[in-house]
Amino acid sequence: MKKQTKKKQGGDSNQTQHFNNNNEPKRQPKKTKVDGTAACAVKVIDGNIEMALKIFKKVVRESGRIQELRDRQMFIKPSVKKRESKNKAIFYNQVDVKNEKEASKSQYK
Repeated sequence: MKKQTKKKQGGDSNQTQHFNNNNEPKRQPKKTKVDGTAACAVKVIDGNIEMALKIFKKVVRESGRIQELRDRQMFIKPSVKKRESKNKAIFYNQVDVKNEKEASKSQYK
């Protein structure tokens, strides 16, 4: 398959924009790649290392890389995952029912 390209109007005639099969522009990757892996990077502004470290921790937490490493330390069988998620859902449902009963009791007082 050939990639579809269109020339941008105006400016350099050498610049082209790549499109996928749906004739929509391809999205650019949000994260930079370093040695084939996605990297998390933060700029230090005005030498404020504490703020940069705080932002970096947030970026790493939101990327989910640490959680993924923890999850991969030990294999959990699919049946165990399913059982745990089912028990978790049952527990949260019981908590919701209990909260609804308490809320309805407080309305009648």
